[in-house]
Amino acid sequence: MAATATSKNSDALTGHVTTRRYAQLLERAHQVVESMTMGQFELGDIALEIEPIQTKGSHGEHVYQVLEAFADELGIPLNTLLEYRMVAAAWPRRHRDAGTCWSVHRELRSVNGRFDIIKNPTPHPADGSARWTTNNAARIAGHRPNWQSTLSEKVDRIHELAHDDDIASQVTRDLLMRPKVASQVAADPTVRHMIDRARLERDVRSVQGAQAPIPARIAQRREVIELLASCMSYVAATQRVLPTVLAHGITDEEKAAVNKALTRVRAATDWCETAVASGDSTLEGQLAKILNPGGEAP
Repeated sequence: MAATATSKNSDALTGHVTTRRYAQLLERAHQVVESMTMGQFELGDIALEIEPIQTKGSHGEHVYQVLEAFADELGIPLNTLLEYRMVAAAWPRRHRDAGTCWSVHRELRSVNGRFDIIKNPTPHPADGSARWTTNNAARIAGHRPNWQSTLSEKVDRIHELAHDDDIASQVTRDLLMRPKVASQVAADPTVRHMIDRARLERDVRSVQGAQAPIPARIAQRREVIELLASCMSYVAATQRVLPTVLAHGITDEEKAAVNKALTRVRAATDWCETAVASGDSTLEGQLAKILNPGGEAP
């Protein structure tokens, strides 16, 4: 039974190959990476011997001319050779870790205490084993990993891509089309405050035709912002819609409906003005009936 289970497990697929074949290829790949690492360090050591790294400002343009000619002879870009040289200088032979790829050495090249750090690899996110990955090394070095795995890394990457306000606006609109996203965002009181403030500022500009910044002491009160936004929205909407309504004509039935609504608007406006002046928001019986026809007074 055990042999059968092992056989079935080895026949499982990883990608387009069996698990057994995958293990063989992985072992071979480790050998290739180790060989590549040795080659990259060797090229760096050779470049260092040709042109050692001097103190800043003590060498001239001829250094790069010599190394560029050498890189051309090898058929590799100058920047690649310079990177090999820089990493080799940061990692003297006795401090290099034979079982760790060159890319990890490159990420850790400027980290203080790197000679000790490289001996203690961080846990691998897949299986928790102690082995280096380029992404883990990048995190330790304070660099952005090539593959973002944590929530904060993914968010930081999105912020970086949406640095431009126009791009950020478009992305925000697209994301808010997702019902779950819109619900979660709307549940945040800070977000609601910012939206109310932006809406008020937009309505004020549409009514006044000019920039009209809101005093800071008012902008801190979300409820005040919402009340002001409601007032300005009514004014702006009326100015926008009324000419169109009249241009297309309005029936007697529609006039009656509008007049009924305006009665409630006037009542609400009078109540709001009185309440703001007196600090008392109590509704009188008759006023409550006007504002809440068929309902109870709040």
